[in-house]
Amino acid sequence: MKKRLFIILGILLAVAAALFCVFGLPYIRRHYQPVRINRSEVSRTESVDMGGMNALIVCFTRVGNTDFAPDVDAVSSASLMIDAERAQTSGKVESLVGNSELLAEMVSNATGFDIYDIRVKDLYSSSYNDTVAEADEEMKSGKIRELEGALPDVTEYDSIILVYPLWWWTLPQPVQTFLKEVDLSGKTLYSVVTHGGSKFGNALADTEQFTTAAVSQNALEVYDDDVTKAAPKVAAWLRSL
Repeated sequence: MKKRLFIILGILLAVAAALFCVFGLPYIRRHYQPVRINRSEVSRTESVDMGGMNALIVCFTRVGNTDFAPDVDAVSSASLMIDAERAQTSGKVESLVGNSELLAEMVSNATGFDIYDIRVKDLYSSSYNDTVAEADEEMKSGKIRELEGALPDVTEYDSIILVYPLWWWTLPQPVQTFLKEVDLSGKTLYSVVTHGGSKFGNALADTEQFTTAAVSQNALEVYDDDVTKAAPKVAAWLRSL
Protein backbone atom coordinates (compact mmCIF):
# COMPACT_ATOMS: atom_id res chain seq x y z
CA MET A 1 0.00 0.00 0.00
CA LYS A 2 2.78 2.46 0.93
CA LYS A 3 4.60 1.68 -2.30
CA ARG A 4 1.48 2.42 -4.29
CA LEU A 5 1.01 5.74 -2.45
CA PHE A 6 4.63 6.73 -3.19
CA ILE A 7 4.08 5.90 -6.87
CA ILE A 8 0.89 7.99 -7.00
CA LEU A 9 2.61 10.85 -5.16
CA GLY A 10 5.54 10.69 -7.57
CA ILE A 11 3.19 10.83 -10.54
CA LEU A 12 1.34 13.82 -9.08
CA LEU A 13 4.60 15.66 -8.40
CA ALA A 14 5.79 14.95 -11.92
CA VAL A 15 2.52 16.27 -13.37
CA ALA A 16 2.71 19.36 -11.15
CA ALA A 17 6.31 20.00 -12.23
CA ALA A 18 5.37 19.63 -15.89
CA LEU A 19 2.43 22.03 -15.52
CA PHE A 20 4.67 24.56 -13.78
CA CYS A 21 7.20 24.38 -16.61
CA VAL A 22 4.48 24.75 -19.27
CA PHE A 23 2.40 27.46 -17.59
CA GLY A 24 4.14 28.75 -14.46
CA LEU A 25 7.55 29.69 -15.84
CA PRO A 26 6.17 31.58 -18.88
CA TYR A 27 3.78 33.45 -16.57
CA ILE A 28 6.58 34.44 -14.19
CA ARG A 29 8.83 35.48 -17.06
CA ARG A 30 6.08 37.51 -18.72
CA HIS A 31 4.79 39.29 -15.61
CA TYR A 32 7.79 39.59 -13.29
CA GLN A 33 11.09 39.25 -15.19
CA PRO A 34 12.35 42.55 -16.67
CA VAL A 35 13.18 42.45 -20.37
CA ARG A 36 16.63 43.90 -21.14
CA ILE A 37 17.80 44.29 -24.74
CA ASN A 38 20.61 45.72 -26.81
CA ARG A 39 18.30 47.96 -28.83
CA SER A 40 20.54 48.64 -31.81
CA GLU A 41 21.29 44.94 -32.18
CA VAL A 42 17.75 43.65 -31.69
CA SER A 43 16.21 46.16 -34.13
CA ARG A 44 18.73 45.37 -36.86
CA THR A 45 16.76 43.99 -39.83
CA GLU A 46 17.85 42.90 -43.28
CA SER A 47 17.17 45.34 -46.10
CA VAL A 48 14.00 44.66 -48.10
CA ASP A 49 13.36 45.98 -51.63
CA MET A 50 9.84 47.42 -51.46
CA GLY A 51 9.49 47.74 -55.22
CA GLY A 52 8.87 51.48 -55.35
CA MET A 53 6.44 51.63 -52.42
CA ASN A 54 6.71 54.89 -50.50
CA ALA A 55 5.17 54.39 -47.06
CA LEU A 56 5.03 56.30 -43.80
CA ILE A 57 5.34 54.24 -40.62
CA VAL A 58 2.86 55.50 -38.02
CA CYS A 59 3.54 54.18 -34.52
CA PHE A 60 1.70 54.30 -31.21
CA THR A 61 3.36 52.89 -28.11
CA ARG A 62 3.24 53.42 -24.33
CA VAL A 63 6.68 55.06 -24.32
CA GLY A 64 6.16 58.76 -24.99
CA ASN A 65 2.48 58.51 -24.08
CA THR A 66 2.82 57.55 -20.42
CA ASP A 67 3.88 59.38 -17.28
CA PHE A 68 6.16 56.61 -16.07
CA ALA A 69 7.19 56.39 -12.43
CA PRO A 70 10.92 55.85 -11.74
CA ASP A 71 10.26 52.29 -10.53
CA VAL A 72 8.10 51.22 -13.47
CA ASP A 73 8.29 47.49 -14.30
CA ALA A 74 9.72 46.87 -17.78
CA VAL A 75 8.10 43.51 -18.43
CA SER A 76 6.58 42.08 -21.60
CA SER A 77 3.06 42.04 -20.16
CA ALA A 78 3.31 45.84 -19.93
CA SER A 79 4.77 46.04 -23.47
CA LEU A 80 8.02 47.50 -22.15
CA MET A 81 11.72 46.70 -22.36
CA ILE A 82 14.92 48.27 -21.08
CA ASP A 83 17.64 49.30 -23.51
CA ALA A 84 20.66 47.90 -21.63
CA GLU A 85 23.11 50.15 -23.48
CA ARG A 86 21.31 53.36 -22.59
CA ALA A 87 20.53 52.19 -19.07
CA GLN A 88 24.24 52.35 -18.31
CA THR A 89 24.32 56.11 -18.86
CA SER A 90 20.77 57.22 -18.03
CA GLY A 91 17.88 56.48 -15.72
CA LYS A 92 15.48 53.58 -15.99
CA VAL A 93 12.65 55.65 -17.46
CA GLU A 94 14.92 57.17 -20.12
CA SER A 95 16.00 53.71 -21.28
CA LEU A 96 12.48 52.31 -21.75
CA VAL A 97 11.55 50.89 -25.16
CA GLY A 98 8.00 50.04 -26.23
CA ASN A 99 7.18 46.84 -28.13
CA SER A 100 5.48 48.72 -30.97
CA GLU A 101 8.32 51.24 -31.01
CA LEU A 102 10.85 48.44 -31.55
CA LEU A 103 8.77 46.88 -34.35
CA ALA A 104 8.48 50.26 -36.07
CA GLU A 105 12.27 50.57 -35.95
CA MET A 106 12.62 47.11 -37.51
CA VAL A 107 10.32 48.14 -40.37
CA SER A 108 12.21 51.39 -40.85
CA ASN A 109 15.62 49.69 -40.75
CA ALA A 110 14.48 47.23 -43.42
CA THR A 111 12.89 49.79 -45.73
CA GLY A 112 14.28 53.24 -44.96
CA PHE A 113 10.73 54.54 -44.43
CA ASP A 114 10.16 57.48 -42.10
CA ILE A 115 8.46 57.03 -38.71
CA TYR A 116 5.75 59.29 -37.29
CA ASP A 117 5.00 58.78 -33.58
CA ILE A 118 1.46 59.37 -32.32
CA ARG A 119 1.61 61.43 -29.12
CA VAL A 120 -1.17 62.38 -26.72
CA LYS A 121 -1.43 65.58 -24.64
CA ASP A 122 -2.90 63.89 -21.58
CA LEU A 123 -0.48 61.08 -20.69
CA TYR A 124 -1.60 57.65 -19.53
CA SER A 125 -0.85 56.34 -16.04
CA SER A 126 2.44 54.67 -15.18
CA SER A 127 0.68 51.57 -13.85
CA TYR A 128 -0.16 49.15 -16.63
CA ASN A 129 -3.38 48.11 -14.87
CA ASP A 130 -4.43 51.75 -14.57
CA THR A 131 -3.72 52.27 -18.26
CA VAL A 132 -5.86 49.24 -19.08
CA ALA A 133 -8.69 50.73 -16.99
CA GLU A 134 -8.31 54.13 -18.66
CA ALA A 135 -8.40 52.55 -22.11
CA ASP A 136 -11.53 50.61 -21.17
CA GLU A 137 -13.24 53.81 -20.01
CA GLU A 138 -12.30 55.54 -23.26
CA MET A 139 -13.76 52.70 -25.30
CA LYS A 140 -17.02 52.69 -23.34
CA SER A 141 -17.54 56.45 -23.02
CA GLY A 142 -16.21 57.56 -26.40
CA LYS A 143 -13.91 60.03 -24.66
CA ILE A 144 -11.33 61.52 -27.03
CA ARG A 145 -7.70 61.80 -25.89
CA GLU A 146 -6.37 64.79 -27.81
CA LEU A 147 -3.23 64.32 -29.86
CA GLU A 148 -0.06 66.36 -29.30
CA GLY A 149 1.85 68.10 -32.09
CA ALA A 150 1.25 68.59 -35.78
CA LEU A 151 -0.22 65.78 -37.83
CA PRO A 152 2.00 64.51 -40.67
CA ASP A 153 1.72 65.64 -44.26
CA VAL A 154 0.98 62.35 -46.02
CA THR A 155 0.72 63.77 -49.53
CA GLU A 156 3.91 62.16 -50.80
CA TYR A 157 3.14 58.68 -49.44
CA ASP A 158 1.18 55.96 -51.19
CA SER A 159 0.90 53.69 -48.14
CA ILE A 160 0.72 53.78 -44.35
CA ILE A 161 2.22 51.07 -42.12
CA LEU A 162 0.37 51.41 -38.81
CA VAL A 163 2.12 49.89 -35.78
CA TYR A 164 0.30 49.65 -32.44
CA PRO A 165 -0.56 47.39 -29.48
CA LEU A 166 -3.94 45.71 -29.29
CA TRP A 167 -6.01 47.32 -26.51
CA TRP A 168 -9.28 45.65 -25.57
CA TRP A 169 -9.21 43.65 -28.80
CA THR A 170 -9.07 46.75 -30.99
CA LEU A 171 -7.05 49.88 -31.84
CA PRO A 172 -6.10 52.21 -28.97
CA GLN A 173 -8.30 55.30 -28.93
CA PRO A 174 -5.42 57.66 -29.92
CA VAL A 175 -4.82 55.53 -33.02
CA GLN A 176 -8.50 55.78 -33.87
CA THR A 177 -8.27 59.56 -33.46
CA PHE A 178 -5.25 59.73 -35.77
CA LEU A 179 -7.08 57.79 -38.48
CA LYS A 180 -10.14 60.02 -38.19
CA GLU A 181 -8.13 63.26 -38.36
CA VAL A 182 -5.74 62.39 -41.20
CA ASP A 183 -7.18 62.05 -44.69
CA LEU A 184 -5.71 58.85 -46.13
CA SER A 185 -7.88 58.71 -49.25
CA GLY A 186 -6.23 56.82 -52.10
CA LYS A 187 -3.66 55.18 -49.83
CA THR A 188 -3.28 51.59 -48.65
CA LEU A 189 -3.01 50.92 -44.93
CA TYR A 190 -1.04 47.95 -43.59
CA SER A 191 -1.23 46.96 -39.92
CA VAL A 192 1.42 45.64 -37.52
CA VAL A 193 -0.17 44.63 -34.21
CA THR A 194 1.41 43.51 -30.94
CA HIS A 195 -0.73 41.49 -28.55
CA GLY A 196 -0.79 39.27 -25.47
CA GLY A 197 -2.54 36.36 -27.14
CA SER A 198 -5.53 37.81 -29.00
CA LYS A 199 -3.70 38.23 -32.32
CA PHE A 200 -5.61 40.88 -34.35
CA GLY A 201 -8.74 40.75 -32.22
CA ASN A 202 -11.31 42.99 -33.95
CA ALA A 203 -8.72 45.55 -34.99
CA LEU A 204 -8.57 44.94 -38.75
CA ALA A 205 -12.33 45.08 -39.16
CA ASP A 206 -12.59 48.09 -36.85
CA THR A 207 -9.86 49.98 -38.74
CA GLU A 208 -12.13 50.32 -41.77
CA GLN A 209 -14.57 52.36 -39.65
CA PHE A 210 -12.01 55.06 -38.90
CA THR A 211 -10.15 55.68 -42.16
CA THR A 212 -10.66 56.46 -45.81
CA ALA A 213 -7.62 54.35 -46.72
CA ALA A 214 -7.91 50.91 -48.27
CA VAL A 215 -7.23 48.57 -45.33
CA SER A 216 -5.13 45.59 -46.39
CA GLN A 217 -5.84 42.22 -44.82
CA ASN A 218 -2.16 41.33 -45.31
CA ALA A 219 -1.24 42.33 -41.76
CA LEU A 220 1.39 41.26 -39.24
CA GLU A 221 0.69 40.19 -35.64
CA VAL A 222 3.49 39.69 -33.12
CA TYR A 223 3.06 38.21 -29.64
CA ASP A 224 4.54 40.49 -26.97
CA ASP A 225 7.12 37.94 -25.80
CA ASP A 226 8.34 37.45 -29.39
CA VAL A 227 8.98 41.10 -30.28
CA THR A 228 12.71 41.01 -29.50
CA LYS A 229 13.27 38.21 -32.02
CA ALA A 230 10.75 39.37 -34.64
CA ALA A 231 13.18 40.91 -37.18
CA PRO A 232 13.11 37.89 -39.56
CA LYS A 233 9.31 37.75 -39.33
CA VAL A 234 9.08 41.48 -40.06
CA ALA A 235 11.38 41.15 -43.09
CA ALA A 236 9.39 38.18 -44.44
CA TRP A 237 6.12 40.09 -44.08
CA LEU A 238 7.55 43.18 -45.80
CA ARG A 239 8.66 41.02 -48.74
CA SER A 240 5.07 39.73 -49.02
CA LEU A 241 3.86 43.27 -49.65
